[in-house]
Amino acid sequence: MPHRLFPLFLLIVLAVPAVPLFAAEEKVEEKEPPTASELLVKAREAFREGKRDEAMKMTNKALEIDPANVGGYVLRASMHDAMKQYEKAVADYSKVLELEPDSASVYQRRGIAHFKAGKIKESISDFDRFLKDNPNDEPHHWMRGISYYYSGEFDKGVKQFEVHKTVNPEDVENAVWHYLCKSRIDGVEKARAGLIEIKSDRRDWAMSVYEMFRGKMTPDEVLAKAAAVKDNEARLKDNLFYANLYVGLFFETEGKADLAKKHIDIAAEKYLSEHYMGDVARIHAAILKKKAVPAKAE
Repeated sequence: MPHRLFPLFLLIVLAVPAVPLFAAEEKVEEKEPPTASELLVKAREAFREGKRDEAMKMTNKALEIDPANVGGYVLRASMHDAMKQYEKAVADYSKVLELEPDSASVYQRRGIAHFKAGKIKESISDFDRFLKDNPNDEPHHWMRGISYYYSGEFDKGVKQFEVHKTVNPEDVENAVWHYLCKSRIDGVEKARAGLIEIKSDRRDWAMSVYEMFRGKMTPDEVLAKAAAVKDNEARLKDNLFYANLYVGLFFETEGKADLAKKHIDIAAEKYLSEHYMGDVARIHAAILKKKAVPAKAE
């Protein structure tokens, strides 16, 4: 049988156009690998879409390709900040400052990251460096005032909040932080007598907090007023965050440590807000927790 099939096989082979056995396939144009800039654009988009791991991998790859890419370090620092990895954010901002030591805005960003990481002195140093190049921003820099409070530099805090009043005269929080610093220097009575006057802060919780520090409302009344909002869950949470934060700080000035800790913890845990004052509550809660832990015997 094989000899009968052979001619048919031969005809089939002859009918097919000859193709060299090792002929090169049709050339496919090879794609160039993505550049660092292209990877960073994709990383930014991925992070916005919630693909955090993918975004971080692309950013890391971009920085392997271009280790001097300032934008890459800034992006990665921002991602670390959003992921609450503050020490890593500080490290990336520090790398930017190695490459561009005169970048004032990066000192500001690193100062914020330092504060969020609980590095208070370092935050002040960075804020000072930022303001050296941007002196017109000094009246607006309430963040530095809060860092002064936590560093124990109460006299500097008083001055910072007094100058902030010139650009933000109806801010209850500014008046309260001025009071907090002043009370540490001169005591509660003198601080109350020198409380910055506020006539109208439109935030739901603000004026009741102000009246509490004036001695005209009780903490319970402040909390009840904050909880009165029933038609908006986000607004209610915001009110209860601020009310508990400032009730806690009020109790601290009154020497009522247990009540201070209770309300600071509520603000920092139950009603924690994703903004700078949320970080303030979290940092304060950590400080109080550390104080509450008995020191180990040597």
